[in-house]
Amino acid sequence: MMRVRFGFEIEKKGETSPLVSQVHGDRICSVDSPEQYQELLAAPPPGDGVQTRLPQTPVYVFAADCVPLLFYSENPEGPVAAVHCGWRGAAARIAARTLDLFHKEDGDVHVVLGPYIHGDRYEVREDFVETFQKSDPGIRDHLTFAEGRMLFDVARYVLDTQLASIPPSRQHLEHATCTYSSDLPSYRRNGNTLTRLRSWIEKVY
Repeated sequence: MMRVRFGFEIEKKGETSPLVSQVHGDRICSVDSPEQYQELLAAPPPGDGVQTRLPQTPVYVFAADCVPLLFYSENPEGPVAAVHCGWRGAAARIAARTLDLFHKEDGDVHVVLGPYIHGDRYEVREDFVETFQKSDPGIRDHLTFAEGRMLFDVARYVLDTQLASIPPSRQHLEHATCTYSSDLPSYRRNGNTLTRLRSWIEKVY
């Protein structure tokens, strides 16, 4: 049995103190002690992911269209991680960097995708392509076109290019509702992040 639990909760901005300041980068902070956890709460460092092996220590990120990624291992001693992944994080390969934290001895790795803006709602422009090409020259192969719009699915890109070593049976998509097309927080729809989705995961014994 997987000794983890996770969830996705709508919160007003500021309701829960962040663990990292979420700068759309590739840094994942590690929590190795309760004291370190309190340090992150007191002064969140720049970062877009948090991982820990401690039980009863929820790690979490916030999102309002970006992809929340929750990682866990089948090994009870393995880590769990919560990652905030927008297109800049995808370009920086934060999902691949997180997966690298799970060593072979940690057992099979699972990833849970939380709600995010789906590709049919996420229109991008040529400046997006030019910026992304600096990290992935083949980004155009991952774009779709409909009714004169250029579209990009961040989650599908990450699954195909950075998490492909995780079999589909361990890629959990049942929570990946479209934020834009639902009543969930969506920056593109609402124009603000006054409410956000907190995506969390923790080990339990």
